[in-house]
Amino acid sequence: YLKEGSFSLGLHPFIFVANIGVIDLLELGINLDFGVSSDFFEILKKGSINLKCGILKEEDQFISMAIGIERLPLNLIENVRQNEFFRSYLTISRKILDMNFNLGIKKNLLNENPDLSKMEYMFDISKILNETVLAIIEYDGEKYNVGFKISLNYNINVELFIKNINNIDKINAISALLKDYLIFGITYIQ
Repeated sequence: YLKEGSFSLGLHPFIFVANIGVIDLLELGINLDFGVSSDFFEILKKGSINLKCGILKEEDQFISMAIGIERLPLNLIENVRQNEFFRSYLTISRKILDMNFNLGIKKNLLNENPDLSKMEYMFDISKILNETVLAIIEYDGEKYNVGFKISLNYNINVELFIKNINNIDKINAISALLKDYLIFGITYIQ
């Protein structure tokens, strides 16, 4: 999570994300999907909020732990009627040498049975390859993804991921790879 007063701006396939560290253990963000419409008010209606709160810090404890909410609609009432969902999550992480291990659970919170068996499990492992490249493999509860985060400088990261690698054998054209599987993003952190 971001430290108090710091912020990040990101753009990943038509989705703009802005996050700010409210206090050292609380991060608040907004997501705007510019792929849904060219009308800015429609984009705002489909926008969502993320909230992340750190519970434990690895520097003080053995692990880091965070809870959060993802994709809470800005227009909550209309999106509830349209069966849009948002999710809560809990993650635990531990850094060992130059690798980071994250485990978590997430739960969709709208029109869902609160049965714990409906929770999704997620994990990721990341490793620093050199001072500027971070390699990541993750399972997001549905699919496996692999990628790299490359630091161009202290403030700018470029992300390149291939999502859903468990179905990559079904790709029959390079255009399908570029359209459906490849994710490119850029993030500015201050």
